[in-house]
Amino acid sequence: MLRIAPRPRHRFAAVSAMVGAAVILAAGCASVPEQTSFMEQSEQIETTAWELRLRVYDLGTDMAAEIERTADGIIADTDSPEVARNALMWKANAIPVLYRAVFQPDPLAALIEITVFSVQVERFFADGAGRDVFGPHQSRAVTVSRQLRQQSVDLARQVTNSSELPDAREVAQSWAEAHPIDDLSFTRRSTVALWAEQVGADPQGGMAMVASIDESFQDLLERLKIYAAEMPKQARWQAQLATADLMANEDVRLFLGDVESIEAEIDTIAQRFDDFVLMVDAMYAEAWQQISVERVAAMADVDAQRVATLDQLAREREIVLAALASEREVILAEFDTRSGSMLNDSEALATRLIDHLIWRLGQLLVVLLVIGAAAVWVVLRYGRRRTPGSSA
Repeated sequence: MLRIAPRPRHRFAAVSAMVGAAVILAAGCASVPEQTSFMEQSEQIETTAWELRLRVYDLGTDMAAEIERTADGIIADTDSPEVARNALMWKANAIPVLYRAVFQPDPLAALIEITVFSVQVERFFADGAGRDVFGPHQSRAVTVSRQLRQQSVDLARQVTNSSELPDAREVAQSWAEAHPIDDLSFTRRSTVALWAEQVGADPQGGMAMVASIDESFQDLLERLKIYAAEMPKQARWQAQLATADLMANEDVRLFLGDVESIEAEIDTIAQRFDDFVLMVDAMYAEAWQQISVERVAAMADVDAQRVATLDQLAREREIVLAALASEREVILAEFDTRSGSMLNDSEALATRLIDHLIWRLGQLLVVLLVIGAAAVWVVLRYGRRRTPGSSA
């Protein structure tokens, strides 16, 4: 029996650190749109891309399980090796084609692919090339195909505008009639080109939504779970088909018995893989918890640094204000000193000017007195000469 050795704890810690780093990077990204461009241009979808993707995964898983259950029932109830081989080819070939439709990059394109594929399968078993591949058990395949087609239509009705659904159903019916399934290989042409023409966009390219890291990781886990469940079955069915072409019917039954004996080992491997997926989920949750703890610590450090910075700024402000006050006092004292000196100089200058003015006035007064005395003398002398009887 194959056993998976437990991984060292430090490796899980490293993976957790990488997951945490990816989540941190995702937090800084721009917000992701809720619908793809293909969904928005269709103007019919009333749900988000992520919700639609999960519902398409559930629908595909249910349809695959129903195909497997019906094919196994036909194999168990028939005595015809040909009918049994045809039932084996049905589940071995149709289920991979179904999952190719489920795993379309755009969830709306995936839903359209599933719906058209279910219509093609119903036509194939009802009145197409496969209308008699199961003999007396043909009605079981037709009934199940109709149920699967109805399930896909129901999901389309739930997520779309019901007023637009009849037109889309007519287009899907026309495509299925124009591109029928020819044999049990279920080879078919994709409907991407059809809906790109109808909507005016390519859902395989830029129309697919760029999901966040968290949604991409969850999508990867969902796909891994589907692969883990389907791959062992596909390996067993393909082996059965290969041996059916090489061996006689009795030999095939013996070989299938041997294959059934190793099915338990395959299931063990699948269970180990499921355990690994659960372990990854636990690591993912642990990474989120660690990120929360680190975030709280980082915010506390940032807050402490902010408080310290504000305190330092307050102290620097007080120092600057004290220095400005001291400088102001010095400037005012110097101004007072200079103002007093200038006042004293002004008083001395005014005193000198007044003294000079008084001196000039004194000089002018003396001159005037001299001139006045001279004038009086001249007048008296001249008058004396003019007086009659003077000896002059």
